[in-house]
Amino acid sequence: MPPYVGRSFEEVRRKAANADLADATARLDGCGADPELVVLTKKCLSPEAIDRPKDAEAEFRQALALPLAPAYMALAHYNLGIALAATDRLDQAMREFEQTLRITPDSAAAHDELGDLLLQKGDAAQALAQMTEAVRVDPASAEARDTLGTRLRELGRSEEAIAQYREAVRLAPESAEYHNNLGGSLLDANHFAGAASEFRAALRLRPDAAMVHQNLGVTLAAMGQLEEAAAESRAALALRPNYPEAQANLEDVRRRMGKR
Repeated sequence: MPPYVGRSFEEVRRKAANADLADATARLDGCGADPELVVLTKKCLSPEAIDRPKDAEAEFRQALALPLAPAYMALAHYNLGIALAATDRLDQAMREFEQTLRITPDSAAAHDELGDLLLQKGDAAQALAQMTEAVRVDPASAEARDTLGTRLRELGRSEEAIAQYREAVRLAPESAEYHNNLGGSLLDANHFAGAASEFRAALRLRPDAAMVHQNLGVTLAAMGQLEEAAAESRAALALRPNYPEAQANLEDVRRRMGKR
């Protein structure tokens, strides 16, 4: 489980922004893991850089030398994989995630991390397989659904991506990010009315999201609703003045309206 959890993306985002680790600390205190591993994990999560281990890799390797229960051995391998990936040692990181999965094959997080590294190494087929497996082992994970949807969208498999994004939205309806991603995939498939509905849902949750205003503007322009499209592009530019795509969309809409 990640350190920051909540009922919605916004709740998780707020906890991360405020370094609210109360829930994570309580879970660690009650998890039953080796005390040294608990202490190490708390240090690694500290919002203060001075409190975090200077060499996380060495610390996690040290943890792996402890007589840990299988679940906590898997966690140590996973954390070591994260540390190695952060320093671009992809092959070594992949081995740690693979070791995690040998111990706990139902770790959706490890499948997702391994899939991401495979994607970075250019193995799109195996990356997709890992992301699909993450959804299989944890079908209630909105994050896993969203990740798989994004990969399918990148591959041009719009309808499959839409299905995964719909599940992500169903599981986490208060996530502006997931509504926006579903809207983008619907827009790709020329489902303009559905896309506009999802972008509006995202804006109800995040009215300050310039990208979503821009996405809605593009969608409305495609639907011929030019006045509303111009308003959304202006809203995007008010939030992010240096936004070339929004400026280009506004100029295109004004040209279509016969205005300068």
